[in-house]
Amino acid sequence: MFKIKVLNDFDYYKKGKDVGGPIFVELGEIVFPASEWFDLPMSVLEMWLYSIIDAYGAKNAEFELDFMDGPYYVDCVKTWHSVILRLTSERGMKEGEKKVIYEEVIEFEELVNEIIRATTEFLELIDARPTKKREPVRVKTLEKKLRELKKLAADAKK
Repeated sequence: MFKIKVLNDFDYYKKGKDVGGPIFVELGEIVFPASEWFDLPMSVLEMWLYSIIDAYGAKNAEFELDFMDGPYYVDCVKTWHSVILRLTSERGMKEGEKKVIYEEVIEFEELVNEIIRATTEFLELIDARPTKKREPVRVKTLEKKLRELKKLAADAKK
């Protein structure tokens, strides 16, 4: 089972254009990159939405779900309705080398549903903590990409 965790413990950065806080994934029994990994959840989720949307219509696709901080990412290989998720690190490796921490195959629909769930919950956390520093443009971009992915998912079920 694949889970994206975004915790309600974040602060606004760069004059409100992003937030810093815990974001990490759980795949099988592995927590990656680490429990309560501190990163930029708004930027991370936005990049992940773009990657998944780009791969959505393709029968086969390769893409990455990158973390902003550190050389960590989820390497994804989509083959029709399934996707191989590889928790990957380049920390301490020679140039061009990488280490796969854990690998598991899930349904592409599970990945889509999880990014929709996590992004929706993150946006609810943002809305629950209004501040003058909040950058509406970044939030609107995230909301737009979320709507786009939800539409793709709904159309695929028809």
